[in-house]
Amino acid sequence: MDHDFRFLACDEAAAAYLGQPADRLLGQSIWDAFPATARPPLGPVLRRAMADRRPVRFEMAGTIRPDRWVEFTLFPIAEGLGIAFRDRTAVHRATESLQASEERLRDLLSTLDLGNSMARDMDGTITFWSEGCARLYGWTTAEALGRSAHHLLGTEFPRPVAEVAAALERNGEWTGDLHQVARDGRKLVVAARKVLRRDSAGRPVAVLEALADVTAQRAAEAALAESEARLALAIAAAEIGIWDWTSSAARLVCTAEVLAICGLDSSTEVTFALARQMVHPGDRRRVVRALREARDPARRAQLDLACRIRRPDGTVRQVAIQGEPLFSERPAGAFAIRVVGTLRDVTERWQWQEERFDSEARLRLALGAGRMAVWDADLRQGKVTGSTELPRLLGFPDGPLPDIETIRARFAPGERERLRKMGLVALAGGEQFLEAEFRYLRPQSAACWLMLRTEFTLDASGRAVRAIGVVLDITERKQAEERQTLLAREVDHRAKNALAVVQAALRLTPKDDPASYMRAVEGRVAALARAQTLLARGRWTGAELRALLEDELAPFLAEGASAPRARLDGPPVMLWPAATQALSMAIHELATNAVKHGALGRPGGTVTVQWQVEPAGPPILRLEWRESGGPLVPGSPSRRGFGTRVLDGTVRAQLGGKVRQGWSAEGIRVEMDIPLSGGITPPMPESAAVSPAKPLPPKHMPDFPRTA
Repeated sequence: MDHDFRFLACDEAAAAYLGQPADRLLGQSIWDAFPATARPPLGPVLRRAMADRRPVRFEMAGTIRPDRWVEFTLFPIAEGLGIAFRDRTAVHRATESLQASEERLRDLLSTLDLGNSMARDMDGTITFWSEGCARLYGWTTAEALGRSAHHLLGTEFPRPVAEVAAALERNGEWTGDLHQVARDGRKLVVAARKVLRRDSAGRPVAVLEALADVTAQRAAEAALAESEARLALAIAAAEIGIWDWTSSAARLVCTAEVLAICGLDSSTEVTFALARQMVHPGDRRRVVRALREARDPARRAQLDLACRIRRPDGTVRQVAIQGEPLFSERPAGAFAIRVVGTLRDVTERWQWQEERFDSEARLRLALGAGRMAVWDADLRQGKVTGSTELPRLLGFPDGPLPDIETIRARFAPGERERLRKMGLVALAGGEQFLEAEFRYLRPQSAACWLMLRTEFTLDASGRAVRAIGVVLDITERKQAEERQTLLAREVDHRAKNALAVVQAALRLTPKDDPASYMRAVEGRVAALARAQTLLARGRWTGAELRALLEDELAPFLAEGASAPRARLDGPPVMLWPAATQALSMAIHELATNAVKHGALGRPGGTVTVQWQVEPAGPPILRLEWRESGGPLVPGSPSRRGFGTRVLDGTVRAQLGGKVRQGWSAEGIRVEMDIPLSGGITPPMPESAAVSPAKPLPPKHMPDFPRTA
C-alpha cells in the first residue's frame, strides 16, 4: 500500500477475504475495498502507523465484514505501509464463551457454597465443604477439610455401606436418607444425592454430595403415617365408611366399609340414584333436603343426620350420615361442589336408645303413679340430686334441689333425730340399708307422710359418704290407717251407744199394752237401725240431714191422694255421727207422735221440716218441726211423755243443744238448736275423713210420698 493508501500488491488469500479478484485490487484505494463503516475507526490507526514508521498490531470488529473480528499487523515498507490480517472471530467467540462459562462457574460455586454440598475423595476424605454444610452441621470449612465424612458426621446408612458403594459405582449416583449427628449432638435426617466423578480414563476420583435437612419433614411424615394408621384402625373398629361425591359426577366414591354397611357387593358402582333409592321412603325427603342445603353456596350447611336405609336383601338399618361441603369457584362465577363425609351403622345404638326411652317412660309413669322419686345424696358435700318427681314430692320448685340441710329442716319435729338414730343403729349393726317412715312438712299444705328406702356407701373408716334410694308419699295410706282406727273406735262407740239407747227404749216405753209396747220398741230400734245404715253408708263419718229426714219420715206416710205429706226445706248439711244417731231418734219420736196424735194421723195432714245453719260464732243447726191439718190441740199436755224425754235426752243431754216446744190449734211446733261441732262425740278430723258423697242440692219437697 503506497502513501495514498492504494494497493501495490495483494495475495489471493487477502483478495478472497475481501471478496474481489487480486488484479482488480491493484491501484485501488483501500477505502474502496473496505466497507464505509471501517474508515472512521481504521483511518486514524493507518495514518499514525504511516507517520511513525513502526509496526503495529491490533484487532478490530466490523472493518472488513460487519460480523467478524480481524487482527491487523501494520509494518513500514519503502513504498509506504504493509498490511497483514487474519480472521479472529472464532477466537473471540471462544473467549467470550469461556468468560461466560467462568462467570456461571463462579455463580455455581457461590450457590454451592450457600447450599448444603460437599465433595470427598474415594477414601471418604472431605475435599470441599460449603458454607451451608458449616451452618447445618456446625463445623467450619477449616475444621471439616481433610476429615473422614463418615466419622465426622457419624453417618448411618439405610442399607449396608457396601451396597451403597456398589450402587454408586454401577449407576453413577445414589439417593437416600442418612441419619447423622451435628456438632452439638442434634440428630439429623439428611436427604443425600451422591454423584460419582471419573477421570479421562474412567476411574472414580471423587464423590459430590448435595444434602438437605429433612429432619422435621420426616418427623411430620412419621407422625402423619402414625395418625393415618390410628385413623384407619379407628375407622375399622368403629365400622365407619368414607364417601366422596362431586356434583359433576354421576357416582360416589366409597370405601369398602360403606358398601358393607349398605349390604352391597364390593364390585357395585354406587350411583347417586342408587344411593337415593336405598334411603327409606319415610326419610328420603328429609335427606334430599339436607343434601340440597349442603350444596347451596349461600348456606354451606354441614350434613349431620340419621336416617333409615333399606338393603338389597330387604333389611332396614339405621345409619348416621355426616358430611362437609367443599366449594371451588369457577371463572364463570359458578361453583364446583364436592361433599366428603362418613357413614356409620347405628342400628344397635338406635334400638338401645328406643328401648331406653321406652323404659324411662315406663319408669316415669310408674314413679308418677306411685308418687315415688329416686334420689342420690353426697353426704360430704350436702348435695342432693334426683328424678324430676323429687322436687315436687318435697315441695320445691322444679329444677335443682337445695342442699340437704334445707331439706332436713322440713322434717316434722323430732323426726330428723329419730331417723339419725335409726341410721346409726343400722350402720353399727353392719347394715347399709335403711327403711323408715316419717312426717314431712310441705310449705302451705298439711303435713304428709313419706317412706324412705336408702342404701349407704361407706368410706374406708366406715363412715357413710353417700346415700341413694327412693322416697314414697304414703300420706293416703297413713290417712287410711288413721281412718280405719278411728272408724273402729267409732263403730265400737256407736255400738255401745246403740245398745244403751235400746236399753233406754225398753226401760222407758210404757208396758201397759204388750202390743203397743212391742210396736213402740220395734219402731225405735228400726229408727236406730236406719241411723246406723246412714252412718255405714258414709263410712261412719256422718250423714246428710235431708237423707236422714227422708228415711225417718218415709215409714209414717200413707199412700193415696189424700194421704199426709211432708215438706222438707233447707240447705245441705253434713251431720257428724253422734248427731246423726241422736237426731234420728228425735225425729222418729216426733213422727210417731204425729201419727198417733197429730197431723200424720189425719188425711191431708202435713208436716213441714225447715232448717238452716247460723254461721255467727260456732255453727248452729236450727231445725223446726211444724204440723198442720191434724186434730185440734187443746193446749200443752199435762205430763211429759216418752217422746219429750227422748228429745231432752238426745238434743239437750247428748248433743248439747236446745229444744223449744209449742202447741197451737193447728198442731205441735218444735224448734231445735244443735251445735254442728261439740257434744259427746266430736266430728272426725279432716285428716282422717273420707270425702263424703256429693251433697244433695237444696230443694223443697211439697209432695214427699211414702217410700218402699
